[in-house]
Amino acid sequence: MTDQEILSSFRRQPNGEWTCIKPVQIQGTARNFAVVPGASFSQGYMFMGIDLARELDQAATRLEH
Repeated sequence: MTDQEILSSFRRQPNGEWTCIKPVQIQGTARNFAVVPGASFSQGYMFMGIDLARELDQAATRLEH
């Protein structure tokens, strides 16, 4: 899945959190996992072994360049 595809399932909030806006399957460190609409993530919060907000921030930065 590309950065664009993953980011299309999330919206960055003014406070820096990312909120899921449509269901998405993400490849984690040990296995794939689903994120459902309404779930929010902030940097430093580990979800299924990854800091999902940090990964989304990095993906957004890659797309900006």
